[in-house]
Amino acid sequence: MNSPITTRTGWPNVDRTMLRGAVAMCVAMLFWTLAETTFSLIPRDYSVYQVVWTRYGVHLVLVFLLLGRRDIGRLFRTRRPGLQLVRSACMLGMPVFFALILGSGPVARVWPAFWLAPILVVGLAIPLLGERPPMHRWLATGLGLLGALSFLHVSSDLLAWGALLALGSGASFGLYLVLTRALMSESLESRLFYTAVVPFLCLTPVTLFMWRTPTPRVLLLMALIGAVGLVSLWALDRALDLAPASFGAPFLFTFFLVELGVSVLRGAMPGWRRVLGACVIVAAAAWALFAESRRGRRGSGAELLSPDGV
Repeated sequence: MNSPITTRTGWPNVDRTMLRGAVAMCVAMLFWTLAETTFSLIPRDYSVYQVVWTRYGVHLVLVFLLLGRRDIGRLFRTRRPGLQLVRSACMLGMPVFFALILGSGPVARVWPAFWLAPILVVGLAIPLLGERPPMHRWLATGLGLLGALSFLHVSSDLLAWGALLALGSGASFGLYLVLTRALMSESLESRLFYTAVVPFLCLTPVTLFMWRTPTPRVLLLMALIGAVGLVSLWALDRALDLAPASFGAPFLFTFFLVELGVSVLRGAMPGWRRVLGACVIVAAAAWALFAESRRGRRGSGAELLSPDGV
């Protein structure tokens, strides 16, 4: 699929479509953070699998109601069903790895390994999408990672088994993003539908076995995660429709900026490490935009070896 014809903004002098892609990625991180915050309000005696299953059940209901009313067949139609299902399986891998981490020890000590995902996105975009990421995208993503590490507790536990599980969760997320870009020729409706198919179907027997009847409050929270999560995934798809995956990678770290804002609204004053991390992440995103503005229109596009990637 050829890149759309675009115009350039006045300042910074960035391709307008690329800039919209960066904004969409930030919106995706905003709603992802809200989903994570809502998840933290659910008592830990509810299974992660039940929460995820309910989330994708709500996701599917909303997709049918909002996107499938006029043409329900549009949700199912795809020219690349295999790739759609592989991409959907990545959305199963993320929570499964996370649940395994919960059983192996404290999540916070190994979670920094998850945030290698943006680096993986830049790397996987080369063989799977045919992108040729310029050096500044690598450097901006690396700088964003340094900022993220200021938010996270980094310890020797990163060499433990749990870190491999966190890396597996991050790799699932990174591959999901790259495959989303590879499927940009498919309709947004079908992508949002297939995203939920594998996790919902695979977790159904597990959830029935581990089911605990939720209270009205918990059920509302689970449903809210599904609704907010759908918005986040929609924004991710839009971001990856508008700009190359390697371009969007540094903006994934804006998750921590939203997280910082939520903690401040809750009355928690951030320490110097978090403030420093936020400044580094903002600098990484600003540099990514500035560097793109200095490149020619042809070079700031997809840099594809092949038009459709995978």
